[in-house]
Amino acid sequence: MRKYLSLTRVLLKNSMGMMSDGKSKKTLNVILYGVLALCMIPLSFTLYMMFDTAIVQLQALQQEGAVLALGFHLSSLVTFLFSIFLIPSIFYFSKDSETLLSLPLPPQTILSAKFSVCLAYEYAFTLIVLAPLFIAYASNTVIGIPYVLLALVIFITLPIYPLVLSSIITMLLMRFVPFFKNRDRFNMIAGILSIVLAFSFSFAMNSGTISEDPNALITMLVAGHNSMISLFSKIFPAIPFAAEALIGSDVVQLALYILITCAALAVLV
Repeated sequence: MRKYLSLTRVLLKNSMGMMSDGKSKKTLNVILYGVLALCMIPLSFTLYMMFDTAIVQLQALQQEGAVLALGFHLSSLVTFLFSIFLIPSIFYFSKDSETLLSLPLPPQTILSAKFSVCLAYEYAFTLIVLAPLFIAYASNTVIGIPYVLLALVIFITLPIYPLVLSSIITMLLMRFVPFFKNRDRFNMIAGILSIVLAFSFSFAMNSGTISEDPNALITMLVAGHNSMISLFSKIFPAIPFAAEALIGSDVVQLALYILITCAALAVLV
């Protein structure tokens, strides 16, 4: 654990240092990131209005929890698609890889540290989606300290599962398909792959029970008790447990959600 923490700290510092090579460059980067953050405000406001409207409409049917599950699914999908480009850069194309492999460090430590660096970057995308979602839900329901604590736990852990999926796919491609070891080729193919995966996810969400039986959605909708949360379990199976945990401050559901997340990490390592 000590080696992992030390290596993660060094890699984070190096990744930040690579973005600037002088005081003037650092100032320019700070300004640039500030402008980008301001540009994200309209998007976050739009997401807030969308989530707020959906929650208000579905509250009468006791299905407001489905909005939480939808937001978690959207955040996970964004994390997955962006990590397709991020993971190869940090895992394979960074200049420190050969140096780290020559050091007396277990492979699991190197992989875990690099994964943590990717996770730190993905929190920015997660914040853009989850902050409006949590605020919209809180403004329409009665919340307490458990809600705040659970929201924080979910924010910290939600990007892990999609990042694990993307990492495993990337490692398999780099291991068995030599074509992808060229950075320009990988970026080109990854762009095409991300579009295909986005359409595949959309198709998967609309297939299955609902497509076979159009009345199933209506039956589920009028059933109440947030039964529509189960619709979002196909690609990211931990999402329904996270939504149920946040809605009812349910420790059991939270434990199941954490268990799935930890199991995914164990498979990756």
